[in-house]
Amino acid sequence: SRHVSTCALKVPPSALTDRTAVMAVMRQHPRALKYIPEVFRRDVEVVLAAVSTDGNALRYAPEELRANRSVALAALKNEGYALPYVHPVIRQERQLVLAAVQQNGYALCYCSSEHRSDRQVALQAVRSDGYALRYVGSKLRWDPELLVASGLQNPLALTRATLFF
Repeated sequence: SRHVSTCALKVPPSALTDRTAVMAVMRQHPRALKYIPEVFRRDVEVVLAAVSTDGNALRYAPEELRANRSVALAALKNEGYALPYVHPVIRQERQLVLAAVQQNGYALCYCSSEHRSDRQVALQAVRSDGYALRYVGSKLRWDPELLVASGLQNPLALTRATLFF
């Protein structure tokens, strides 16, 4: 497995023993986090380098770093759709949810019903992606400000909204 991964990256296996080299690899190939030695996967700075470049690399981080708010926030600011990879203990924290939907409104689909019914969260989501209106809590679906924001972001979102409500 390691041989295949390092070949795919065109990185000699010896390079994965040097922290500086590993950091450079993470900035160029963040999903290679899956293949690097465990000692580096548990290094918060190495994981931050990876998730700051590709938030979805969070899926390869160890559990304790997926529960780290700084790591999670860096991942979500890069890719809101990484929300499912955030540890469940902190996944529904409002700050993290807001970061996720600001980056990718469709991340609202991964949010709790409480956050889907939170006007500020819902508004940020539809401003980012008008189609996120589909996942807004039922009490907010016909909110004029949300409808306008959704339509401004993507006029087609309003025509499709009636299909979902």
